[in-house]
Amino acid sequence: MPTPKQLLQRLQIPLLTACDPLYAAGRRWFRLGTSLPQEQHEQLLMSRLSRLVRSFEGRGLLREPVGRKLTGADRFATLAEMPVLTRDGLRALFPRLVDRYRRRRGISVYCTGGATGEPVQFVFSRRQRRLAGGCVLGMYSILGWHPGMPRFCLWGREPGVRPAKPRGFRAYLRRRLQHTTVYGGYSPSEREYRRFIAEVQAQPGCAIFGLTSLIENCALMMREHDQQLPRGFLGALWTCSEMMFERQSRLIEDAFGCRPRRQYGSRECTMMAADCAHGNLHISPRYIIEAVDPDSYAPLPAGQTGSLLVTDLHNDVTPFIRYEIGDLGAVEWRDCDCGLRGPCLTELAGRTAGLITLPSGTRVSAHCFAAIMYLFPAVRQYQTLRLGPTEFELRYMGTELDTAARRRMEELTSDLLEGATVRIRPVEQLLLSPTGKLISYHEGAGAVGP
Repeated sequence: MPTPKQLLQRLQIPLLTACDPLYAAGRRWFRLGTSLPQEQHEQLLMSRLSRLVRSFEGRGLLREPVGRKLTGADRFATLAEMPVLTRDGLRALFPRLVDRYRRRRGISVYCTGGATGEPVQFVFSRRQRRLAGGCVLGMYSILGWHPGMPRFCLWGREPGVRPAKPRGFRAYLRRRLQHTTVYGGYSPSEREYRRFIAEVQAQPGCAIFGLTSLIENCALMMREHDQQLPRGFLGALWTCSEMMFERQSRLIEDAFGCRPRRQYGSRECTMMAADCAHGNLHISPRYIIEAVDPDSYAPLPAGQTGSLLVTDLHNDVTPFIRYEIGDLGAVEWRDCDCGLRGPCLTELAGRTAGLITLPSGTRVSAHCFAAIMYLFPAVRQYQTLRLGPTEFELRYMGTELDTAARRRMEELTSDLLEGATVRIRPVEQLLLSPTGKLISYHEGAGAVGP
């Protein structure tokens, strides 16, 4: 029989929506945006975007008037005529945002994680966070979470540092009902992993999520100590903030007895897409995501991989309209067997900053090294560093490779990079971003590292 605390947790969504109308509005938007046919879905999103654009134009926060471009019968098609907001454009806009909202309450300044070496500042509102919270709860349900399910998180915060707690009754109620425990740091110790596993084992049916590399490390530690959770023990398991490859997925599933799903998001736009049980990466109806040519920004056909542009329909203080997020992917409409309708990310090829441009002009994704590393089980994690136009260093953590294995790895990676010089180097620590993300590819003088 459920305890009073468990009953309270199961009432999480009704209580939150009853106490906070913005949470309720976010929930309604999620349900509506994932149930409409394609034409009506696009009309709903463009109607919201038109109102948002007029608001930003009235505050003088857009480079040029674009509201007139959102008129006509097929307004979704005219989206491609609007200008693109790049990271440089956001940097240039930031002083105006600070000046505009200097005296407004409920506004905070935030910064991207800087995994690409390009941290950018922006602003968000407390109202926006509460409205987005209703959508986020819907996205969690896609990942397999339901109210009352405890969540354990392996994250990239500073060890021993507790995040500031928002004030107010609503914030207090959210904290009490979320039932989320955060573990980790930039590089969690084995002791931290052991505490994490012990807490999970004491809560059957709980949910686990966190950085892909941290959950992978936890799975490796469990394998080394012959630990394994029985299949069906976890209620849900998903990874975020980093790409997850098939080898990592199999390792995590073997350790935790649950197939991991993917969450796609960013600091700027939080949770943008979530994996359902049928393997479709559903885009939140809070966003419009386009795939465009990385050079010309011309729209690409459905299902074709390109640079992703994101429009945030709930951010009413920073105009994230056709914002170049820095990732590669493809978008296509899906009527999914899980019951949801809407656009999905059919491909997610990682960050554009992870593209290696060779002297010939050929561009290679840094994530393609995953296929080579799969041939070397001794490699736990790896990282590619560019030291010159045709000089690379591949660093790895794990059991040191013998001479034959190192030579084989050098040959395979050199062939992939059109004959470039590749040096293989074992290390004890790989380069991490300021938020603890593993940087799969880095180039320039700063790549020398540890």
